[in-house]
Amino acid sequence: MAILHGSWITRENGGYLFIWGETWRTKASVEAPSANGVSSHPLAMTQTELITFLGSHSLSIDKFFEVSASSGSRQSPESNQHHWQAQILALPTQTSPLSDEPYPVLSVKSPVQDTDTPALKLQLWEVEGFCLTSLEASKFLQALPLGSFNSDTYVGGDLRFW
Repeated sequence: MAILHGSWITRENGGYLFIWGETWRTKASVEAPSANGVSSHPLAMTQTELITFLGSHSLSIDKFFEVSASSGSRQSPESNQHHWQAQILALPTQTSPLSDEPYPVLSVKSPVQDTDTPALKLQLWEVEGFCLTSLEASKFLQALPLGSFNSDTYVGGDLRFW
């Protein structure tokens, strides 16, 4: 199951809506933290996976990028590369009972809290996704099925908030 996520990232010059995807994978080892001490999120979608996922829901990401004011034409698919960025997010994380290695909790999974299960904590993870300006974000959010709260929906709760 794949889930679409979004968070508004604030900056001095306004900010952007950061869109990323999460998908179920077999539990793999988490990469060693990079120089900044943050590991890549092992369940995050790659750029190709996210583009394919959005396309399967009739949400081609290219149609949401702003129209160039000078030419009046949309940016080429190759130019959306500058919209693809890495972001560090604090996400729910749990350690495995079999090891001390932390692992992000898949957002559709409700972790069972009992005496044998380690408590959830927030940990920084690096995820990659698309950055949308406020105008692009408005168009994107209007295209999402935000009124559908079925259990099979692909829009995460964080993105529904916006």
